[in-house]
Amino acid sequence: MSLAWSRGGTRQADVVRRLLWGAAFMVVLPLQTSVMDVMAIGGMIPNLPLIGLLLFAVIEGPPAGFAGGVALGLALDFFSASGTVFYTVLYPGLGLGAALIGQLTANLRAPMLLTVVASASVMLSGAHAIWFQPFDRAEDMMRWLAASLGPQALYDTAFAGVLYAVGIWWHPPARQSLKDHDDFFTAGRFPGSVR
Repeated sequence: MSLAWSRGGTRQADVVRRLLWGAAFMVVLPLQTSVMDVMAIGGMIPNLPLIGLLLFAVIEGPPAGFAGGVALGLALDFFSASGTVFYTVLYPGLGLGAALIGQLTANLRAPMLLTVVASASVMLSGAHAIWFQPFDRAEDMMRWLAASLGPQALYDTAFAGVLYAVGIWWHPPARQSLKDHDDFFTAGRFPGSVR
C-alpha cells in the first residue's frame, strides 16, 4: 500500500517530505501574523499562506494540493476572528487548481508559476470582498479594486518570485534530455528543462 501523493521515492523519504511540508505550514501562520508585518508596503503584506500553498500544490500534485488547502484553510479559519469557513471553502480549490495547472504544464517555468500566484491572489482578494461585503457603495468597491487588489497581487507575485529564485538556487532543476521530453506524453509531467 502506498501513501497518498507518493512521488516514487522510498516510503521513508515520502514520510519525511510530508513532515517537512507539515512543519512549514505550521510555521507559515505565526510568520504571517508576526514577522510579515515588517514587510508591509502601503499597508499590504505578502500572503505567505497562499504562496506556500500554491508552491506546495504545484510541487506535490492535486491530492496534496487539495489536502493542504483543507488543512491550511481550517487552520486560518480557526485562528481568524471572523468565525466563518471562508478559507476552508476557498483554499482547497486554489490548491487543487494550482496543482492541476502544474501537472498540465510539462515544464513549469517562473512566468507560469508567477501567473498562477497572481491569479490566485486576485481570486482570493476578490472572493474576500464578495464574501464579507465591506463596501456600502459600488464606487467604494471600485476604488478598492484600483488601490488594493492590483498592488496586493503584484506584491504576492514578487514575493513568490523571490522564493522561487531562492528555491532554484538552493536546488537547481535536473537537466532533461529530449527522450525525457518525449516520455512526458506517455508518463506524465517531468520536472526539469530541456536543453
